[in-house]
Amino acid sequence: MERVRREFLFADRMQLNELEGALTLAATGARDIHELDGPMKELARQLSAVTVAAGLAPHGTYLTKAEFASNAFSIPASPAPQLQRQEAHAPLFETKLLDKPVGYIRLRSFLQADFTAGETYARALRNAIVSLHQEGVNRWILDLREHGGGTLFPAIAALRPLLGNGGVGYFVDAGGKQGGPWLWGVLGLPRGTSGVYFTDQDPAFNGENEATAILLGPVTASSGEMVAIAFHGRSNT
Repeated sequence: MERVRREFLFADRMQLNELEGALTLAATGARDIHELDGPMKELARQLSAVTVAAGLAPHGTYLTKAEFASNAFSIPASPAPQLQRQEAHAPLFETKLLDKPVGYIRLRSFLQADFTAGETYARALRNAIVSLHQEGVNRWILDLREHGGGTLFPAIAALRPLLGNGGVGYFVDAGGKQGGPWLWGVLGLPRGTSGVYFTDQDPAFNGENEATAILLGPVTASSGEMVAIAFHGRSNT
């Protein structure tokens, strides 16, 4: 509830004390988080309703464990061509050599809360990009037209050879306070830092100044937009 107060843009339009009371009551004697599914779903419903009332599209929901399992994307520990969504069996990403020196990267929606699965995805995508670079690619097309959202961090980490080693974005709370920079995938982060996907031993190259075209479309949303934001201000983009 403290996070809702701090980060939700329209928190002042909600009856947060009443909601917090319901959650506190439900939490009394609860054995695990799943016993709070009812009040958490009500919180999500009210967040959406207030957002719609403000004239915006609601973003996000609360899924029970069973609901998440039926909607989540499976990420097997296997090479990139076999990384597939359960829903449509479409690859989570595609990479190919178009015509030297142009390489093509298509990212689709990727939803996975588990870090190990996200790391598997990030490494497979990074390996595919490095492989193209080794084939002589130094110009890129990043296609986000089918990226409707999901988990942001692994994609940013995988794209570090093109993004460089600095912060590429940040979140802002309801009061306008800027959070820490997006550093996922940056090499040399202190031990214990969250979101460390790669080390100096992992394949990489310095493509920070290589020309990159970003393709957007009507489906591009959420973390798909955030990937585009990460390239905003980058030279030769």
